[in-house]
Amino acid sequence: MNDSTKGVVTGTGVYDYGTFVDITAAPIDPDHMIFTGWSNGETSPAITIDLQHDSVVTANFIWDEHTVATAVNDPTMGSVTGAGTYTHDDTARLVAIPAAHHIFVGWNNGLTNDTIDIRVVSDTSLTATFDWDSHTITGLVNIDTMGTVEGSTTVKHGTEVTLTAIPAAHHHFVNWSNGVTTPSWTVVADDDSTVTAIFAIDQHTITAIPVDTLRGTVEG
Repeated sequence: MNDSTKGVVTGTGVYDYGTFVDITAAPIDPDHMIFTGWSNGETSPAITIDLQHDSVVTANFIWDEHTVATAVNDPTMGSVTGAGTYTHDDTARLVAIPAAHHIFVGWNNGLTNDTIDIRVVSDTSLTATFDWDSHTITGLVNIDTMGTVEGSTTVKHGTEVTLTAIPAAHHHFVNWSNGVTTPSWTVVADDDSTVTAIFAIDQHTITAIPVDTLRGTVEG
């Protein structure tokens, strides 16, 4: 046989001239091994040889093959490499590749590494799940006592976020550190972003006017 670890042949031995000898090939693992034929062209696992001279025939076996199939929850979010046909007991390496602005979440078998090696012992199908990437939008203040910012959050890529600057009593909003002058600023989250609200203390004008300028003046 081509590999003694794959199968056995029964019926071989020493026989008299002219004897009809029955030999049979059988795989060691019939569930995962395939008999492909004899070296003399016969394809049946059981054959009869008319022994006219010394004869050598080889039984050929191969491992069964299995299909490794892959899928993704959304083809626009990512892809998977490694699908195909593998010989029994081979190792298939599957790699989940997220598209831009997306992340790999996990496989439907519970694994979370983007690259996994699986021992192929049967037909297998795995699904990779992807999702949008997340970004953190943070609003800060120049001086904590002068005001606050509402709206800081972590959201999925492409989500609109509105930050609102709220001055404390006797203070007012000046502008954001990015130059925006409206107290409410809306941004589309395409990356982590931090912006600072600039506040200032209110100013007041004290004006004193004399009743009669001929009688005196006021300073200060």
